[in-house]
Amino acid sequence: RSKSVFVGRKGSGKSAIFIKLIHDLSLDGGLNYNVILKPDSDELLENVELSDLYNSERSKKSFFKTVWKYVIYSKLFLLIKDKIQYKHKSLPSYTFSKLENEINDFYEINHNIIGHNFFGAISSINEFIKGKRIVDDPHILEEFYKKIIGPMQKMIVEYFNEQKYFNVNILADNLDKTWEAKNELEIQSEMILSLLEYSNDIVDEILYKKSEELKVNTIIFLRTDIFEYILKRSREPDKLIVRSYEINWDKYPELLRKLIEKRFKFTLDIKTKEEIDKVWNDYFNLSENQHPYD
Repeated sequence: RSKSVFVGRKGSGKSAIFIKLIHDLSLDGGLNYNVILKPDSDELLENVELSDLYNSERSKKSFFKTVWKYVIYSKLFLLIKDKIQYKHKSLPSYTFSKLENEINDFYEINHNIIGHNFFGAISSINEFIKGKRIVDDPHILEEFYKKIIGPMQKMIVEYFNEQKYFNVNILADNLDKTWEAKNELEIQSEMILSLLEYSNDIVDEILYKKSEELKVNTIIFLRTDIFEYILKRSREPDKLIVRSYEINWDKYPELLRKLIEKRFKFTLDIKTKEEIDKVWNDYFNLSENQHPYD
């Protein structure tokens, strides 16, 4: 179980690294299950009053853990469902197993509430409980567990216990998309910290019989100022610091140059090194003895 937090200033290339990482982890022949956590800009809590969903610091942590469990399970469930469908398309004569039929049926019934990110998941939970206040009746959430989270967990556990070797990679970017003073930084920092905490538990929940064969990697990309804010609120800041990596291009000048020139090639649709050098010289007016990059 590994956790990594990549930290960098705005514009340092966090999202570019995130995209490259997803691409590389997809070239594995199906061994990696990549859970992508990247909230859409339109995922907002428009009509949800969060104070109705928990009434203390302790219940807030419990609620946020439930939300992450729902988010990660539903994304894993979609990955499994897609693998089953791909197998069927590749082999038209393939017959679905009993479990695969259960997965397909569950998706058909619940597809509209599967696959959301954090705030979208909270909205789904709120809609499911029809606007009732969890603070008035804590048992309301049990129905959501019973009908949605529980069945998904059961099918995922059964599916993975039939697999031999695989990794689950939880990759998070843009968790700070709405990070502004007006948007309740306490809630957003708790959201990120609860993800780091819950990713510890998922191995035991999914593969209780042979967890030694399952690797879960959690990788989160955060802005420097947000990481520093979260550190102040973490119960174990030292552990977070040990797991963090600063994106600092000053340490890798040649890699930065390679990145910039790749962008030249892509944006200007050029092919040769001579054309790349011409771009440098077209935009920077320096002496002939010095390359513009230097």
